[in-house]
Amino acid sequence: MRLTHCAKCRHSVCYRKTELMGDKKQNRGRPPHQTASALARRSNIHPVIRDLIAWRRQNSLSQTKAAQWAQARGFSLTASSIRMWEEGWRRPRAHTLVLLRRFLDKDGILMRKP
Repeated sequence: MRLTHCAKCRHSVCYRKTELMGDKKQNRGRPPHQTASALARRSNIHPVIRDLIAWRRQNSLSQTKAAQWAQARGFSLTASSIRMWEEGWRRPRAHTLVLLRRFLDKDGILMRKP
């Protein structure tokens, strides 16, 4: 797109959009989730986080609902942390992994469907 001066208006700050590309679609925004860098990030996810993902999917919980469920049971967990761990942007600290494993083994079983 190109911005050009609007002939209808006398103000020098008024612009109208002129299409330069015709029918060609513009690719904008974030790249698809299956890019090489995204796949590389996801390949390094800790096994405890993979268990967390499986637990969430098994119980049909969003990241937000899983965080709320954990917080109600005394585990200080945020939806942002879950998202960052699951997408491979961050790794939980060692003590967090131990607590998360205990949480999944103890409280996570209560939500499992038969």
